[in-house]
Formats: sequence, structure tokens, C-alpha cells
Amino acid sequence: MKFYLIVLMILMSVRAGQQHDDKNEWKRDGSWLFSRAQTIIDNAARKTTDGITIWSPAGLPDFYSNSIYPRDFFYTYEACPEYFTNEQVGVVIDWMMKRQADDGRIPNSIYMDGKPWFWLFDNSQFMVNLVYLYVKNSNDKQLFIRHAENLERAMDWLPLNPITHLVTTKNPESMYGFQDSIQLLGDELFTSVLYFQAAIYLSELYALIDDKSSAEKWQTNAEKVRKGLQTLYNKEGFFYACSEGPNHLPAVWGTSLAVCVGATTAKQNKTIGKWMERNYEDFIQAGQVRHLLKPMWWTGPKYPKGAYQNGGYWATAFAWVNKSIRNVNPELANQMLSDILNDFQKYGINEVVNHDVDFINRAGHGGEYCGSLVPLITLRELGVKFDSCYRNLALQSNGARIIVSSTIEKKEMDSSYKSTNLIDGLYGDKHSWIPSKMDDAPWFQITLEKTSLIDMFIFGRDNYSSGILKDQYIIPNRTGLGDRNLSQIVIRTSLDGKHWNNPVYSDFDFKSLGVGENAVIKLDQGVQCRFVKVNILPNDACIDEFEVYGVAFDK
Repeated sequence: MKFYLIVLMILMSVRAGQQHDDKNEWKRDGSWLFSRAQTIIDNAARKTTDGITIWSPAGLPDFYSNSIYPRDFFYTYEACPEYFTNEQVGVVIDWMMKRQADDGRIPNSIYMDGKPWFWLFDNSQFMVNLVYLYVKNSNDKQLFIRHAENLERAMDWLPLNPITHLVTTKNPESMYGFQDSIQLLGDELFTSVLYFQAAIYLSELYALIDDKSSAEKWQTNAEKVRKGLQTLYNKEGFFYACSEGPNHLPAVWGTSLAVCVGATTAKQNKTIGKWMERNYEDFIQAGQVRHLLKPMWWTGPKYPKGAYQNGGYWATAFAWVNKSIRNVNPELANQMLSDILNDFQKYGINEVVNHDVDFINRAGHGGEYCGSLVPLITLRELGVKFDSCYRNLALQSNGARIIVSSTIEKKEMDSSYKSTNLIDGLYGDKHSWIPSKMDDAPWFQITLEKTSLIDMFIFGRDNYSSGILKDQYIIPNRTGLGDRNLSQIVIRTSLDGKHWNNPVYSDFDFKSLGVGENAVIKLDQGVQCRFVKVNILPNDACIDEFEVYGVAFDK
């Protein structure tokens, strides 16, 4: 036991000021993201009318929360396979495939009552990708055999240019879901790259069941698409988003995905990486990715410049872009990883941000967005593993308990501002705790389930608000509150709840948190404790969640 404790102390005693290329710092921040991912996915679980568990794109209430999307579920499962059992994913795939249209179309989304909604041209590819990933993780070949014919019909439904073999359209705003407001015409890059990826996956799936003829057919189809993609390639180091119209522009997302799925040559990979390296500041912010280089804008979106799909920065494309840059400049790729982890800690995990214009999209797909967990893919590739031991130990669901000095009285304000809101894993004003105005020295004390080694605290004021603006894309896109901020905070720890150590953190001139911001406190070294006590001022301060990260000892 002593040896185990010493090892833990060494692993977790990481200096907060270390540089971004320190693997230990990545291990801590990556472990934090793994832990947060589990909470997000748990909150996103929904029961359908017929009793099937599905996962919505977001874990918090909004207009997407009562449906499942093949695209978003694939991204979530790809980023976080540890949080799903093979049985769960297999059941979801079977449930979604039952909603396939007679003409072969795969639904864009399916509601809780099983009603499908059809729209975009990326659903066939994502369903193939989902089946491939599931079979790869589970070795359940029978599921593929069961759906192979339907997947063939889904792929055959897609409109292909007979010359280039790329997915083509004369109907704008019907292609990839994260560009569904963009008027792309002619041969379209992103859905074509997805088609190439799905064709490769189908070839591999057929090879698994010894169907050589079908495997060769889909390998041939993939090669035709690979060749056709060259009609969109610019030797400067990028692919165009489409072949026609005003949005025939250099596409960052599709270009990086083409690299990651193997649709490019080794020479092109280097050229593309150099192009991204040169233009890094024009499409990356806080590690998140713009569709186009600044100062380019799409023609046609209904959103104001800088917001959402018209100049916002997304985590969705992080893993592809990071890998493309890493091919030529690992140090810059490391900085990109460090930046996105820091942004996630400070502002939460959002669908899209643009700090230049104070835009954070929480009112859309939710306060913490499942599809934005893709940096976990990169962390795995760099050797940072899922660690179920390192987690938010202050969650009620992880055995934590809480007592407080007081709670605001019903006559003062809605009594929903109760103490357990601090440890329930939910964010927003209505999931907050406020002490009584009569309390001259407010405090709360969290009892962890077991004696633990902790090294980080995260807390926020209105990290997420469930309200949706009448026009949700007006900047700033959030309904957060900026009042009731802390001015002083002192954090102490104890092993027995009676004898308290000197403060592990104190700030008597605490700088108010901006709307939607978190305070992230990284200790210089791990602290062994079971009790965490936090004293705050003023007595009307509001906190929506207090998180304590570390490793619990088995006692």
C-alpha cells in the first residue's frame, strides 16, 4: 500500500506551470477530459418509447436532446468507446437500421418515438462507419451480415457524378451536417471523403466474412473516389469545398479528413501539413477549427459573421487537423492540443466558439457537446490512456456528500438553489447553490467517498444556462448570468474532518468569472485528504458545480 501511494504521489505531483509538451500534464488534463466525458455521455442517455437506450448529441435540455443522430453518435462512440458496452451499441444500430427508408436512405435523426427525419447526404456513410467501428470493437460479424444488404442500398442511394465518382448535388444545404447551412454545389468534398472512408470500411468488413468479390468491389469504388478527389485538389496544399458556385473555397475540414482517412498521397500529406502550418493563425482559435481561412466567409449562411457555421471555431475537426499538422510540425500540434484542453477547462466543452466576438454555442446542441470530445482520439494516439481512477471525486454519483453553512431561503429566492446542486454533475443557474444572505461566513464541505489524492479543482458560475434566446444565433449566443460572483475563496483539506491543513489555495481578491467561464485550480502537487472545505465571500455568491479531481485509495 505504501509503495502504491508513493507511485501515485510521483505521478500526480505535476507542476501547474509545465509546458504543453510535458506528457504528465497531458496525462492529467487528458484524464480530466475522460472523466468529464463520462458525465456528458451519462447525461445524454435517453430511453425511447419502446425502451431502447439511445444517446442524444447533448446531455442538457435543448431541441436536439430527444433524438439520436447517426453522425453525432458515431463521433461520440469513436471518441469514447470505453463508455459503451458492445451490447448497447449493437442494439442502437439495429434500432436505427429499422428506420431506413424503402429507397435506401438512412435517417438524419430519429426521435424518441421512433419517427425518422430524412435530410442530409452524410447519413449513409456514417452508418457504415458506425457499423465498422462496432464490429472492430466487438468482433460481432453477425451484425454486419444482418445489415450488409441495407448498407449497400444506403450507399447506392447517394448521388454520384458518373465521371468523378464524387458525391454531387444541385441542391445546396443538404450535404454534411456540420455544414448544413452552406450552399455547396456540384461535386462536394466532405461527403465524398466520407464516401471514400465508408467504401474502404465496407471492403474490410466484407473481407472479414470472406466475401472477396464484394470486398474487391468496394476497394475499386474507393480507388475511383480517390482519383476523383484530385479534381478538387489545389497543389498549394488544400482541397476545394465543392466544384461549383461561390463556395468553391479552400476547405480546412475536408482537406484534413482526406489526410486522416488515407485519401491522399504521402507527398500531398506533407504539402497539406505545410499549408496548414503557414496558415495556422487564420483557422485555429484555442485549438478549435474554422471551416475556412480568415478572412474568407461562406456565401449563404443565415448566421452573422463569426457565429456558428459562418466563422465559428469547432472542436469536431480537431483530431483530423491535429494529425495533418503533426505530420510536419509536432510542436505546433502539441500546442494546439494544450490550447484546446485549456479552453475546455475554462469555458466548458462547447459545440462551437468564437472568443473574438464572444460567441459560445450552448443554446444549440447543448452546454457540453458529445461530438466535441474528439481530442480524446489524439490523446490516445499520444499514449494517454483512459484512466477510470482519475476522475471528479466530488460527484454525488461517485459517493461524495456535502454539507453547507446555509442555503438561501425560499422567501429570498427560489429554494431550488440547494447544496446538492454543487455535486450533481449538472450546470446552470437552476443547478446552483447560493448561501443565505444572513450568513456572514458561508462555506461548504465535501466529503469524498474514500481517502484520495487530489490535484485539481474546477468550479463555475452559470457554466450553462438552459434558456434559449428567441433568435439563438444572435451574438453573444448565451443566456448566462454575470452577477453573484465570488470575491474571496479559501480551500482547505483534511483527512478526518477535524484537523485541517493550511489552505491548499486561497485568493482574497478573486477576479470575477466571465459568463460561462470556469475557474481551474491546479495544485503544484497532490494532496492526500478525504474532506474538502471551501470558504467563500460574498454571502450571495452562486456556484453551479464544484469538482475535485484525483484518485481514490482502496481502503
